[in-house]
Amino acid sequence: MDSQKIRQLILKGIKTMLKPILIIFIIVIILVSLFFGVIDSMFSNVSKIFEDIVDNIKIAGNNIVIDEDYMNDAKKRLEKMGINSQTLGLGNDENYLERYLEAEIVTSYPYLGGEGLQGAVYFERAKIDGTTVRLNYLEYNDFYNRFNNGGDVDSYFTVDQNDWTVHVKKIDGSIEKINYKNMVEKFAM
Repeated sequence: MDSQKIRQLILKGIKTMLKPILIIFIIVIILVSLFFGVIDSMFSNVSKIFEDIVDNIKIAGNNIVIDEDYMNDAKKRLEKMGINSQTLGLGNDENYLERYLEAEIVTSYPYLGGEGLQGAVYFERAKIDGTTVRLNYLEYNDFYNRFNNGGDVDSYFTVDQNDWTVHVKKIDGSIEKINYKNMVEKFAM
């Protein structure tokens, strides 16, 4: 056999082996792309369902309350997408949506001092001596009535439910609105 025929036989063998390997490689790339696309789409759709959560959360007394109609509607939207407690990693808990949203609230909303659903965001005032004082929640109208009548609000904060800003009294006696949500959103779900 001459070297030309040997070279042709080797090239033919390589081409024969590379075709199935190349086809398998392309199929794997397509399947991986589809898998990650589906996962990304699922989590993107779930987050869209909860984009309007802030419009459906209220403060009742010293507790945070999620609107029940909103919960029912969100649960229906999740079910249409094929998402349930198992998909969200919450086992067989029938109250999966409530647990999921409560987890979001805990990381994004203030602690109000009540017995019901509470956030885990606390506000403190630094003192000159280097110590801090934790501020307590005071209902919006009570806070402003006390402030406008010259009462002490130095140890309190309130929440404006229209824009979810926290209001505190500054050293100069004016009220400062703090958009705390920007500060904690990187810790939220």
